Amino acid sequence: MKSPPVTCAAGDTIAAAARVMDAREVDSIIVLDEAGQPEGIVTDRDLRARVLAAGRSPDEPVATVMTRPIVSVSPEAFVLEALLEMSRRDIHHLLVVEGGRPVAVVSSRELLALPARAPLELSRAIQTRESLDELVRLMPELTDATRRLVGEGLSGYEVGRIVSELNDLVIRRVLALVERDLRETEPAGPPVPFCWLVLGSEGRREQTLRTDQDNALVYEDPPSGLETWSRAYFAALAERVIDELLRLGYPRCPGGSMASNPRWCQPLAVWRGYFGEWIREPAPQNLLYSSIYFDFRPVAGAPELARALRDEI
Repeated sequence: MKSPPVTCAAGDTIAAAARVMDAREVDSIIVLDEAGQPEGIVTDRDLRARVLAAGRSPDEPVATVMTRPIVSVSPEAFVLEALLEMSRRDIHHLLVVEGGRPVAVVSSRELLALPARAPLELSRAIQTRESLDELVRLMPELTDATRRLVGEGLSGYEVGRIVSELNDLVIRRVLALVERDLRETEPAGPPVPFCWLVLGSEGRREQTLRTDQDNALVYEDPPSGLETWSRAYFAALAERVIDELLRLGYPRCPGGSMASNPRWCQPLAVWRGYFGEWIREPAPQNLLYSSIYFDFRPVAGAPELARALRDEI
């Protein structure tokens, strides 16, 4: 474990924080609020861009140039997860928090120096493909990367988590590309916010390399007059995404637990009704649905819809 993070108070001056960073030979400092809780972070890059380049006085409070809210991970997070979080947010430092207590700061430079970089390189490639055909041609590299991870001695649990992260990226990229294509006929985009859910073993991040598709789509209850449009748009989106995932090597679910099934592509109110029925009426079929659909996880779209379903349970 690294040394505890270097900290300063939000009321300290920029100059004082910079002197602490210089004395401790670190490139970041955690800014604490009055209760001693992490409130933000200041890095060397922040000092260059927000102080020197902006002509700020070094006597201003350091809180005026910190980045907030601070992004954190647990000590159990995988390197790939940490790097992906940095990539999504365009940041280069993460606070490691254990039991609510900050225990370290890690930088992208440190993580990139570690072995087993193949998943990181592949994750970048997935996120930069500009067409579905390009994504299809990339998929054999996912198999190769997984083989290398096994060869480097990672456990089945670790490999499963990494494969799930990569599969999540594939799904997000497919959704983005399909939505882009749909804008040719629906320039306004989705009529209401939606969330793509993965289920079962995929929802638990217990995936093997090529498991059956288990997914669903929940969308915000549409206002009066948009019901038909919403139903048609999300049906078309789900069908196209499922077809593309099939082309990428992800088999259809034999039981039809996919967003392309109209039963599993519904507004939030309908999903609330499903969950309530399954809980109140423990019939065999409802128990089967519960064992699949209660293990859901949001992958793309509006996560607040998934939170609403979790609250329903």
